Amino acid sequence: MDIFGPVSNSNSDTKRYMFIMVDESTRYCITSTHFNRNAETILAQIKKNIQYVESQFDRKVKEINSDQGNEFTNDQIEKHLVSKGIRHIFSASQDHAANGRAERYIRTIVTDATTLLKHSNLRIKFWEYAVTSTTNVRNCLEDETTGQLPLKAISSQPVKVRFMSFLPFGEQGIIWNHNHNKLKPSGLSAIILCKDPNSHGYKFFVPSIKKVVTSDNYTIPDYAVDSILGNTQNIYLDDQSRSDIFNEAENSDAVSRLYDAFENYEDDHKQVTLLTDLFTTEELAQIEVNAKYSSPSDNL
Repeated sequence: MDIFGPVSNSNSDTKRYMFIMVDESTRYCITSTHFNRNAETILAQIKKNIQYVESQFDRKVKEINSDQGNEFTNDQIEKHLVSKGIRHIFSASQDHAANGRAERYIRTIVTDATTLLKHSNLRIKFWEYAVTSTTNVRNCLEDETTGQLPLKAISSQPVKVRFMSFLPFGEQGIIWNHNHNKLKPSGLSAIILCKDPNSHGYKFFVPSIKKVVTSDNYTIPDYAVDSILGNTQNIYLDDQSRSDIFNEAENSDAVSRLYDAFENYEDDHKQVTLLTDLFTTEELAQIEVNAKYSSPSDNL
């Protein structure tokens, strides 16, 4: 386990630290974001993670590795781990390789989260949702070392992974507006964030009310999935809402460009059949003699 942070350029209402625990055997990863890194916060999260693994996956935590940071070397954490019969192994000072598994996963998760934020042009305050989203996806991708999906490897029961259940982070969605009246649209334009770990729904950012809400009643426009069909970039850099009306002219132009791209691709990759591939030299000579008009090309 390890801690990343503080996140630079973050406001007081933004969580600045990421706590991570990685299973050495299955590579299953658990991440959480926090406002601080004091002993009470980290201990509470360690308890939560251990209980989650033991109850959800029927696994027994026997050993925890960490560096010698102050948040890990206090009496509170040590007392709890001793009561659970868990060995706490510390890496040597300045020996980052001893805790390399957590260090590498921090780099992977942070890189993925940064990519999601950059791609969607969302502000840094949404980084905690990007971390949750990339962690969920990483746990469902095959690990190169184990050759297994971490979620399947750690679970004692068969697990079915449905990638289509993952919504694209940072793209546009429409959620049901429970407070709408009959004269206004029943849906709210929202931005997809991540799965809500405490419900069966997804978390969305609604620019019109500037709040993050959870909903399991949503729909995803077709153009939000394919970036070439709609301009889903340059959005919400300063919490400003887009128009609920999609520009039909832009849509028509995008579809035309997409069609031209496919047509050019097919032309560039179309296999050319030559007459010499179909007939012998003698047969071609006889065809030329019998033809009324000379052939302008050898190509069909």
